Amino acid sequence: MLYTAKNWKDDAIVPGIPWEFTPVLSFTDKKDQQTQLNDPESEHMVFSGWEGSNPHAKVTASNPARVARYLVVDYDSNIPSIDPLWIKNCGICLPQQLSRTIRGGVRLVYKLQESVNVYSDQFAKNFLKQAMRHLKLAKLFPGFDERAFLQPALYYELGAEWREISDAEIPTSSTWGWCAKAGEYADTFAGVEIPFEFVAAEANRRWPGRWSGDWREGVRGVRFWDDSADNPTACVLRKTGCQTFTGPVAFLTWSQIFGSEFVTKFDHDRIKKAIDPFFHDGENYYVIRPTDDRIHKMARKDVELHLKTRCNISAKIEKGEPCSDMDKAEKLIQELKYIDGAAALVYRPPGLYTFQNKRILNTCRVEVMQPAAESSESPVYGEKFPWISEFIDLMLPEPEQKWTFLAWLQRAYLGGLNKNPSQGQAMFIAGDANAGKTFLATHVLSTLLARGLHANPTLYLTGGSDFNEELYDSPLWCIDDATASSTEHERRKYTERLKQAVANREFMSYGKHKKPVSVEWMGRILVTCNDDSESVRILPELDMNNADKIIMLRANGQSGEFLNTVPKKQGCTDDQWRQQRVAEDLPHMAAFLRDWEPPEVALGSSRFGVRSYHHPDLVEKVREASPDQQATELICHWAESRQGWEEIDLNVTQLVADMQIDDGVRGILNSLKWGTVNLGRRLSALASKSDFPITRGRRSYHFVRQDILDWHLRNSEK
Repeated sequence: MLYTAKNWKDDAIVPGIPWEFTPVLSFTDKKDQQTQLNDPESEHMVFSGWEGSNPHAKVTASNPARVARYLVVDYDSNIPSIDPLWIKNCGICLPQQLSRTIRGGVRLVYKLQESVNVYSDQFAKNFLKQAMRHLKLAKLFPGFDERAFLQPALYYELGAEWREISDAEIPTSSTWGWCAKAGEYADTFAGVEIPFEFVAAEANRRWPGRWSGDWREGVRGVRFWDDSADNPTACVLRKTGCQTFTGPVAFLTWSQIFGSEFVTKFDHDRIKKAIDPFFHDGENYYVIRPTDDRIHKMARKDVELHLKTRCNISAKIEKGEPCSDMDKAEKLIQELKYIDGAAALVYRPPGLYTFQNKRILNTCRVEVMQPAAESSESPVYGEKFPWISEFIDLMLPEPEQKWTFLAWLQRAYLGGLNKNPSQGQAMFIAGDANAGKTFLATHVLSTLLARGLHANPTLYLTGGSDFNEELYDSPLWCIDDATASSTEHERRKYTERLKQAVANREFMSYGKHKKPVSVEWMGRILVTCNDDSESVRILPELDMNNADKIIMLRANGQSGEFLNTVPKKQGCTDDQWRQQRVAEDLPHMAAFLRDWEPPEVALGSSRFGVRSYHHPDLVEKVREASPDQQATELICHWAESRQGWEEIDLNVTQLVADMQIDDGVRGILNSLKWGTVNLGRRLSALASKSDFPITRGRRSYHFVRQDILDWHLRNSEK
């Protein structure tokens, strides 16, 4: 099928077959035809054999032709009768269709056996000149319209008196030859020219034996960089890359074949040095400023100003040159310094980093605290950081807890120190109020792991916002006494996102007014809270899906007393004194973590390297605060208060209504903020995966009052 529109003003393109179209309009002469087809409301057909970059719109200057499927040839002379001998004058192929124009001319339609991808307007014109010569178009009829033939953006009126000439197609062997010849003209293929001896050496190093011919301009061979390619003539060597007849594009630059690093070696030293700090992601420019080694986004005009004033790159086009040095520099930035995006990659080296086969410009400059100079094969815990070690000893007096905490911290610290991060569990520390849990998180760990930078992910984890870009700038997420589970929905969202943050290493970073970027994050999550019944709701339920992803430690209140025992020091506040002690001890603690071998009691699976320890007291508190436990207590209280029945079948709506009768049960139900949906979810879970004595029928649940009371008695005694 060809590419058709309703009239010359219609921009929408649809596939169509002109010789099968039944016209509604008729024209008295050429002028009348022009008038009607320039009317946007006209319902007719104009057609072309060319597809644009956007296949659904007309070929125009802004939507250039990129694929040829048919060739349309126009003869403007008035030809009253067609001599059948014209067919003998055809070149290598016959047209498939012939029609007559309103002025009595002839129009021919040729079909290509395989579509042809074109790289530029100039290449398309060169290709058409080859077709014109080999099809002998100028010899078939008088009045050959060469100007029209060389314009892919021209759309032809439907015409009349269509007749089928043949079912022939222009063979692929011919069109490939025309493409090869078209590529010999100057300025057809843009890119950086590289001497063929360097190209040959690099190609033979990467793909030995794939290219069997000479390495010189115009030689044809296989697409040597593509292991699946086997056609021995589908690629032509050009000075700036390779022209291809198969594959998705018509031309690949050396940069696209070998990568930017190979091409950059051969660029001009001055331009190379000038563009070195710049990058481009298809939309924005980025520059690494030497003053602070940070990455900044720049507008194009600012890039040009920098290249002009700082690097002496001229925007003037010298005589005999097709473009200026500024043009070359910008083009090289776009081609050689192309990136898939700029994003924070915590604990990865600065600059370019390849992640999931994408080139990411690492904007993160977070560093761990450097360890003190001392080194020991057998470091002694607390020997050179006595204040911090005593604080930790008092907070986590049980050795099992302390060593687990230090092993978890060591794994995170070494990942940052060695620029090789690894995954780790989410750490929960719950305990007495004023135990110094927040101080541990925001002063000790934050300073050690991120030089004081930490993020609060509460809003994101509970589903309050999907914007999370700033979270991935920090290797430490701190949540302090937040209620992450005020509703059932928020609790499920919180648990799920927490589990994902621990288990995954690839995330989509969403920033306001920015396109999403895929980033790597293997930081740590530290949650601190009190251990009262309301605060522990922040602790997630422990099940087979997340138990290995969580560490739960119980903090002792004595650490808070120690933290508040501050000697009076003139000219120094209590907080300043504590920060001074941290600053003195932390480099030595870092050296300890670098050299320390954790005991076996703290080691765990190879995935996280550290034992997923759960303090028994917190496990029990999590169980008591779990929705399933709350549901069993609610039903037991209802069974005990609502006397006068032994067995009953109720659906969820009926059960909620019955619970509203008793004031005490109604108060519990209202405090849980459960409606029929949430209660139904809990009943379904209890009936399917617990020993609670309810059974689920087709539309209701079966309750036996005495069984429920007996179950409650047994579990109360445990």
